[in-house]
This record gives sequence, C-alpha cells and structure tokens, in this order.
Amino acid sequence: MTNRNYSRADWQTAQVVDDVVAYLMRGGRPASAKSFMNEHLVPPMVQRRVLANQAAVRHRISPAA
Repeated sequence: MTNRNYSRADWQTAQVVDDVVAYLMRGGRPASAKSFMNEHLVPPMVQRRVLANQAAVRHRISPAA
C-alpha cells in the first residue's frame, strides 16, 4: 500500500511541475510559480530545477482509475 501512495504523490508532483513549467514558458512570474509549488508540497530540490529551467516536461498521462 505504501508504494501505491508514493506513486500517487509522485504523479501529482509531476503534474504540478508540468503546469508550472508551462506557466513559466508563457512568461509567468517565478515568485508565483515558487509559491504554487510550495502550496503543493513540491520538494525544494525539484523547485530549484524548475526555476533554473532544468526540469524536463513529460507527456501528460492520466492516472489509472
């Protein structure tokens, strides 16, 4: 059960990162992006990569129901 919860959290984090990367690519404010990531509990190491334009964008896939 623990692995399933971890995968779900990882999927949610990936979705947030994808959304933030897209927001920043459209000219969004980095301070707003950081606040949004903090609210969604994105780990600080991931936040640094996103804000440094070093995060990879993945194809959006819906989670299994």
